[in-house]
Amino acid sequence: MNGVNSKKKRMIIYAIDVVELTGRSYKTALRILNEVRVFYAKPPRAFVSYREFAMYMGLDENEVLEFINGGKSEKK
Repeated sequence: MNGVNSKKKRMIIYAIDVVELTGRSYKTALRILNEVRVFYAKPPRAFVSYREFAMYMGLDENEVLEFINGGKSEKK
């Protein structure tokens, strides 16, 4: 594959990711994602990127991206 990593990388963060990242409930995770959408003036059902979430929550973008792309238990 011309040196391209065949594993797909995800850019969108879902409520279950927020649950695992923050330890909050699923309902609270949905609320947080809605707050991010409002903050960035996005439509109600628009996707939230890992970058928007990280900036809103004051988290490191690279750590969030690694987490949602399978780095949950892996350390390099």
